[in-house]
Amino acid sequence: MATRWHRSMRRSSCGLYVLQSYRSKTTFATRKSLTARPSPDVLRFATFNVLAPCHKRLVHGRRESAFDTICLERQRQIARLTMKYAPTVFCLQEYWFDSTVRELYQHEFRDLYRTLALKRPGHRQDGLLLAYNPKHVTMHAHSNVIHKEAGRVSLLAHLTAKLPQAPAVDLIVANTHLNFPHSEADEPVRQLQTQQLMEAIADFQQQQQVDNVMLLGDFNGRLDSQPCQFVQQQGYASGYGLVHTQEPHVTHRNHLGEQVSVDFIFTNKLPGFTPWAATVLPEHASDEAWPQGFTLSDHRPVVVDFKAV
Repeated sequence: MATRWHRSMRRSSCGLYVLQSYRSKTTFATRKSLTARPSPDVLRFATFNVLAPCHKRLVHGRRESAFDTICLERQRQIARLTMKYAPTVFCLQEYWFDSTVRELYQHEFRDLYRTLALKRPGHRQDGLLLAYNPKHVTMHAHSNVIHKEAGRVSLLAHLTAKLPQAPAVDLIVANTHLNFPHSEADEPVRQLQTQQLMEAIADFQQQQQVDNVMLLGDFNGRLDSQPCQFVQQQGYASGYGLVHTQEPHVTHRNHLGEQVSVDFIFTNKLPGFTPWAATVLPEHASDEAWPQGFTLSDHRPVVVDFKAV
């Protein structure tokens, strides 16, 4: 069972005062399984690295982006899988900035979601997308973070969520994608990227006068990696871990053939809500190994529900 969060103030290693999470012996009721669609008192968050067609290699070595029919059908299936579970807010990484793909997502989402997108700097063709359900969520402001050394970006948004059977809550949602650790030489850049992100979130919190943060993305490292440890030191905890007391074993099968857990939904606090259910998709497949037949991406979507209390 997940445990109630208590918080105290501490000074972070980057010089910022942050809220520190820790667990008490006070517990909530047994968590329920994820439903196909969230109930009216549930905030649902999802993160999914969708493997941009410009990066996906097919069997013969060519990029998927060279084949419109194959590319668009996979993107259509990604959009429909996402909508099937109706997240309140979701974040995509490796979103491809191609006009045809953009039109496809607009057609699939229609009025169900509004989106923000941020392309990586330079000639890179992919980036981030953040989407929210306008029926329940209002956006007030957003901020872009450019990680020049890493060639990456992070996207922040100040949102207010109002569910039919839950208290309204102001929160910042951050979407990020850290560099892959090809060697030890990449670790300083990954750590710098994480520090820049956490400082940008703290600045945005101060500007918007909002404490609550949801940080979603592909961290290209396990929960005990340096970037994820740094995030946790700032008072954040994994939503999946709060529900299950452990992380899924596999959310990514990388280009080296390794099966690893690198996709996270972190939270510092969400007053009025408790972590309730969490899963990796497809639900029928175990998180112990990469699911046979799942070819939508080399990552699995992670979904976490927070229920009003």
